[in-house]
Order: sequence, then C-alpha cells, then structure tokens
Amino acid sequence: IHGGWTSWSSWGTCFSDCEHHRLRSCTNPTPQHGGTNCTGDDTLSKECTGDLCKPIHGGWSSWSSWGMCSSDCQHHRSRSCNNPTPQHGGTNCTGDNTLSQGCTGGMCTRVCPDGYVEIESQCFFMANERMNWDNAKKRCEGLSSQLASPEFPMALRDFVINNFSKLSFWIGGRYNENSDVWQWLSGAPFSTSFPWGINDRGEQQDKGEHQHCMILRYFPIQDEQEYVDNRCEKMNYF
Repeated sequence: IHGGWTSWSSWGTCFSDCEHHRLRSCTNPTPQHGGTNCTGDDTLSKECTGDLCKPIHGGWSSWSSWGMCSSDCQHHRSRSCNNPTPQHGGTNCTGDNTLSQGCTGGMCTRVCPDGYVEIESQCFFMANERMNWDNAKKRCEGLSSQLASPEFPMALRDFVINNFSKLSFWIGGRYNENSDVWQWLSGAPFSTSFPWGINDRGEQQDKGEHQHCMILRYFPIQDEQEYVDNRCEKMNYF
C-alpha cells in the first residue's frame, strides 16, 4: 500500500517572523507492507499580509547614566535598540550602543586589585613564590604585565629595597645569543645606566657560565641593590 497525502490544512496564525504555515500528512493512506512513502513537502510557508506584517524599524532607547570610573580611568553609558525593537524586516538602529569618556576630578582614582600595591598610579604585584625566569615571565604575562624593566618608576625600586631587601628578584633583562647582546623585554639594548642599582662589575657578560638572565639583589658591601646575571633555571622571586 503506497502512501498518499491528506488535504492541506488551513493557513495558520501569522508568527513573529511574518510567516504562516499549512500542513498535510502522509496518511491517506499510510504506507504499509513495503509501499512507498509520499513525495514532496509536508509543510508550506508564506509571508503574512496586511497590517500584521508591516516592517517595524528599530529605535534607540534613552542613554543610561554614566557608569562608575573603571581601572583604565574611563566610564561608559549605553542604550538599546528596543524603542521599538525591529520586526518583520524593519531596519536596525544605526550608531553606537555605547559611549566612553575619560573620568574627571576625584572620579579618576586608580584602584589596584587585591594583592597589588599602587606606586605612582601604577599597580604592581610581588610574587610570594620562586620560579625560573621563563615561568616568571609567563606568570607576569598572564597578569597582563611584565617583569620589572627600566621604564618602571624608581619608587618601585625603593619599595623593593624597603620591604624585600634581602631577596633576589628576576627583572626583565636577558642575553640574546643570536645578536650577542643583553636586552630588555621591550627589545631595547641593555644599558649600564639602569637606574635601579649598580652593575656588578660587568659580571652580566659572564656568558660562559650560561648565566643569561638578570636578577636584582641586595649587595651588602655597598648597601644597595645590584643587578647581575644568573642562570635562567634558578628559582627566584619576581
């Protein structure tokens, strides 16, 4: 017994997508005993007509109030394309749904996350664990930061000396074997005028010991910090 279609149903209600549908089923008769199924579609769709299906073009809501000042010293306000929401092929709103502007006055106070210290309007993180140079660099990058470099404020050096004077810290200097020079993470060549401390009598050129990474450490004889080379796999704070 080969399958046959029923008659089409009446057109249904117009939906929000501006279409309505009618149906039929392969039950007149239902295929049996290896008979073939019906061919063709069991659903027909077409656009609705009349007032139900007129395009509704989107319109902007009013702007919200300016939000709180964020850590990047910006605040924002927003609006939505829901006054009205576009329907039935109506056009979307044009223009931006957010506005940003710099904070002013007392609104622009930088707040550092927990565990950070604020020094000259910048946030710094002092790790309480030791890592090798590569892992310390990756940890800083994961915090959207970098190992200490010359462009960091002198006040950070003073903070390190006053609070961690007897410890050694990785800084962002490394020997580039390809070009045979010491470089900072920015790519700038190493300079003996690095303001954080004294050079340890040229020891950073001791490449034969594979000491290709740089630390900042306390030098008790001269009672100040010095930066020296160290083996990159050593475990130091950062």
